[in-house]
Formats: sequence, structure tokens, C-alpha cells
Amino acid sequence: MPSRTSTTISLLLPSRQKKGIEGFFRFHTDMLVKNASYKHIINLDSEGKRNMEVVYNAFSDNVAGVTRVDEKGRIEYTFPYDAKSIGRDISFQSHIREIMKTRRPVMSDVFTAVQGFRAVALHVPVFEGTTFRGTIGFLIRFENIAREYLENVRIGNDGYAWLISKEGIELYCPVPGHIGHSVFENCKDFPSIIAMAREMTLGKKGITVYEYDMVRDRKTKTKVKHAVYLPINVVNTYWSIVIATPDTEVLGAVSKFRTKLAVIFGLLLLFGIPSSYFGARAWKILAEETKRKETERALKESEERYRTLFDSSVDSIIIISQELTPIDLNPAALKLFGFSSKDEFMKRTVVSGSPEYQPDGVPSSVKAKEMINIALEKGSHVFEWTHKKVDGTEFPAVVLLSRMIVDGRVAIQSSVRDISDQKRAEERRLEMEKRVLHSQKMESLGVLAGGLAHVLNNILTVIQTNLEIAVMEIKQPSQGCTPYIKGAIDATRNAAELTDQILAYAGKSVVPMVRTIDLNAMVETGLMLCKASIPQKISLDFRRDAHLPQVTADAGQVQQAIVNLVTNAAEAIGQTEGSITVSTGIEDYDALRLEESRINERPDPGRFIFFEVADTGCGMDASGQQLMFDPFYTTKFTGRGLGVPAVLGIIRRHRGAIFVRSAPGLGTTVRVLLPVVEHGQDMAGI
Repeated sequence: MPSRTSTTISLLLPSRQKKGIEGFFRFHTDMLVKNASYKHIINLDSEGKRNMEVVYNAFSDNVAGVTRVDEKGRIEYTFPYDAKSIGRDISFQSHIREIMKTRRPVMSDVFTAVQGFRAVALHVPVFEGTTFRGTIGFLIRFENIAREYLENVRIGNDGYAWLISKEGIELYCPVPGHIGHSVFENCKDFPSIIAMAREMTLGKKGITVYEYDMVRDRKTKTKVKHAVYLPINVVNTYWSIVIATPDTEVLGAVSKFRTKLAVIFGLLLLFGIPSSYFGARAWKILAEETKRKETERALKESEERYRTLFDSSVDSIIIISQELTPIDLNPAALKLFGFSSKDEFMKRTVVSGSPEYQPDGVPSSVKAKEMINIALEKGSHVFEWTHKKVDGTEFPAVVLLSRMIVDGRVAIQSSVRDISDQKRAEERRLEMEKRVLHSQKMESLGVLAGGLAHVLNNILTVIQTNLEIAVMEIKQPSQGCTPYIKGAIDATRNAAELTDQILAYAGKSVVPMVRTIDLNAMVETGLMLCKASIPQKISLDFRRDAHLPQVTADAGQVQQAIVNLVTNAAEAIGQTEGSITVSTGIEDYDALRLEESRINERPDPGRFIFFEVADTGCGMDASGQQLMFDPFYTTKFTGRGLGVPAVLGIIRRHRGAIFVRSAPGLGTTVRVLLPVVEHGQDMAGI
């Protein structure tokens, strides 16, 4: 039989580990249940996916992934995102089968994830009203649980903890080779351990003694251990934890206890029975004092552990009152917000660490109180927030608010994690997707436009040729019909010019005339062509750079681009007074500046010559600028809406870039870059 002292020594730790592990899973289950009731999670829209990302970032220390499964057992979405997992049927997995049957939270057995670590899957049901819509779950790293609650359990030199599942699989054991195998197989040669294991798999608790003289296949000296075991309730199942203490260490503790007991007994005999009443009183007082000191010691240890975690956390942690005044903060918070000292931070209010308004337009002071009220009501609350550093720099963050007690009063612990890098990565990804989609759209439009233009050209050639033959064969020109035929010929020529514009936009002009050109001369000729069609109220000004190098280009296409931009500028001014300024120059552009080009295919950084057309017209807002290069988009009643898109096709073919600056009422400036081709370079691709 185990001694009472061995029971006392061992029984304290299993209860502590039991509460810790049960609390761990209770907390994570509660978080999933709260998220499962969120309408965006139920419908799994973009906001719901973003919420899954926020939850993952808040719990990524222990959680390896957040997964949404539909009512048929197929993965709808997972974060971190894995395209291969979307649509995968996991209804065959035992824990998914159980939750689909019972509609209650469920946890899987411990398994080895594809990433190589041991994990458990925790899922809760998702309902829309009373309709089952699937599940949402955490993939939890089991090693973190073992490290937090089991690895550090030591009694004397050789006492330790081990953990088995309901089915008898050893989930944690410091003996090499035991984890992942059945305790009934690992310990088949030790009847006393097998007897204890059977009791454990039935969910019972108790105290026992067992012997062993072998670890796996290696013979060791026979040892006796005292063990305390009890079940741990985890979601829909239970595990069983054992704290094993070597017999030698238990006997040492018993020997010390026996010596102390003998001294006390001798003193009692010395003072005699009359003092027994006072001795009993003293014993009671001593016991109460011992209990008080034990409580104080445990409280002190708890506070020291919390302070260690608080000070060493990589996340910013701030303790605040319900009135939004700071109570305490850790070093990470000082660093994150840019304060030089804790005293400097404590002089400010918590709201001063945020901009006046949040991105949704709600004042930070109002929204902060709203978030705190939710945390006070629910116990915790996770959300995204825009913070502000002491130098005024704003940054996005994930915030976890948790209710706690400080000096007998309710307070809030705020854990803040800067997600600027994640936001930038997401923006880059979205920008890349946008460029790819736009490039695909432009390519499709180009193919369509090029094909249509060639077909129309063939038809127009036939019409024009037949009309010209008809005019020649009319022996007696009639004032009645000849003008109509000539008008039709003019219309076919205009239509042919239109198809040339379409081909230019598509980058499929028929015969490129590539040669060395003088850009200043091209601009002068283009302005001369435009003067006749521009109202007299609009002044034309040409500011040339006399030292431009010559470039290799298609002269006709470049001149067409100049004429189209000047004509478009004149139409933007209309019949009012205004001015158009055309400038030329040379400048170096790096990759960062070239990112602003309106052509998706960015040229290599280097030296470029440019021509720039600036007008004092009506200008455009951001949406208008996004659409100005789309075919047939126009804000004017005149024109066909193909002039500016044709410029885009021409400059794309010349491997250049286009920049636009505009605002309503402030006019528009369009700058076109052409690469300076060094001697020996090839421009045959034009």
C-alpha cells in the first residue's frame, strides 16, 4: 500500500496539471464557439475569412491552423491558406464523423501533422438558426501542451508525469520510444502497470505502486514507484495523467516526517495531558498558519510566473482600467509604441495610442469603449485596430482583450501584435492579382480588337474600292449621286483610320517603320497637325529639351501618340479658354518609380526620354483615371474613345511607360517614357 505521505507528495501535481490542461481546451473551445456564431463565419464571406486570419494570428503560438468545414465534411477554407486543401473531403475522419452525428464539440486523437509535429484537431459545430452548416476548428500543436504542463513536472530526481488517451495510447512519456504506442504493448511485461492502465482507460482515479526492471528491450535495476492517476476531461473525451514517484524518494520523505513526529510526540508526553487542550489549539493554529503560508507561496509563485511571461512576451501587453487609464505595460509595449520610459507612457491615456478615428470612421475613443465592453461581457475579444506610435506613425494590429482582476478590481489585459508586414504582403498579393487580371483582360481585348480590325479592314477595302470604281464609271457625273458616293468613300477612310487606332491599341500595327527619330521634331510636326482642329481659345506651348538623344522607334506611331494626347487634352478643355503645354526631357527612373506606370508590363530601370502633355481642362477623379485607357471609355460627347487607348498600345509596344496626374478641376498631365537605346541594343520587337 502507498503511504499517506506519498499520496500527499504526488496528489498535488496531477490536480494542478489536470486543471491546466482542462482550462486550456475549455478556453480554445469557447473561442471557437464564439466565432462559430459570427454571421460572416457562418456564410464564410470575405469578412469571415479575414476573421479566421485574425483569430489565427492571435493564437498562433499554440494553433497551427484554423479550418472551416461544410456540412458535408469538405474543407471550405483554411488559414494559413492552402489551395490544395480547399474542397478536400475529410468526412471519413473519426472526429468529423462524430461531430456530424452529435452536433457537439469534438476533439481528435493525437496525430502527426504533415508539417511533422504532433497535433490534435478541435472542432465545434456551426449553426444558422437550427440548421447545421458545418464546423470550424483549430489544429493545435500537442507539443506545446506537453511542454507547458508535463515536461517540467519533477518530483525529486526521478519522478515524472506521463499521459495516455482513453484508448491507452501514450500521448506523453519521457521514456524514449513510448510516445504514440499502446501502454499495453509498451508495458506488457509488467502486470502492475497494466492493471493501473486498465483503471485509467476506464476514467478512474487512484493511487498504486508498480515495479519495473526494463525500459523497452533494455534490462535495468528493479525499481518501485508510487503513482497517482486521475482522468482529464478534454472536450468530448478524456485522457489520464500519471505522476510517478520513486520509492526511495518517498521513503526519504516518510523518514523525515517520522523523525519530526517522534519529537512532537515526546514533547507532548513531557508536558502531559493537561497541556493537550492548548496543544490542540496550537496545532490548529499551526495548521492554519501553514495553510496560509502555502496559499501565499502559491500566489507568489503564480504572480512570479505571470510577471516572467508578462516581461518576456514578444507581444505588446498593456493592463488598463475600465476607464481606459494604463495600469502596467511590458517592455515590448514600450518598444512597439516608441516610448523611452514607462513613466512617459503612464502619463498618457490609452486612447492617445490611437488616431482620432478608426478606418471605419468611428472615433477611437468611442470604439475603444465598445471593444472593452464586449471583452468585459464575454471574457475576451479579438479584433483589428489601428494604433499610433509616439512619433505619430500609424500601424495596423491584432488586439486581444482579456478580462482580469488587479488588486481586487476588474481590469483589461490588452495584447497587441503589429501586423504591418502581413498587411503589406496581402496588399502586394492583391496588387499582383489585380495586375495579372488586368493583363489578361488587356490581352483578351487586344486579341479581339486585332481580329476585328483586320476583318473590318478587309471589308472596308472592298467597299472603298467598289465606290471608287463606281465614281470612275459614271460617264456623266450627276450632281445628285456623285457627292453621296464621295461621302461614302470619305466614311470608309474614316473607318479605316478607326481600325488603325484599334490595331495600335492591340499592339498589332501592320508595318512598323523602326528607325532613329528626333523626338523634338516629332512633337513639332504633331503640334502643326493639331493646330487646325484646336479652338483658338486654347493656347499651345512647346517646351523642348534641346539636348535629347535620338531614340529608335516607329516615327508614325510616336507621332500618332502625340497627336492623340494633344487632341484629347483639347477636348478636355472644350470651348472655354485654356492652355496645353507639351514638354520633352530626359530622366532616370528606378524600379520604384516605374511601379506607378499605367502599363502593366514594366520596363527595366534606366534612362528614358519623355514627352509630357499638360492641360488646364476638367481633370479626372481616381475612377476616371483607372478607366481612361479602356477602349471606348470617354467622358466627352465627341470622339470615339480610342485615342488614348491607342497611345497605351503604342507605348507598350515600344517598351515604355505612361504616368498620369489629374484631379477634378485641376487639369490632367500625361507623361510618356521611351527607353534610350544604347548602341548595339535590339528594338526588333517593336
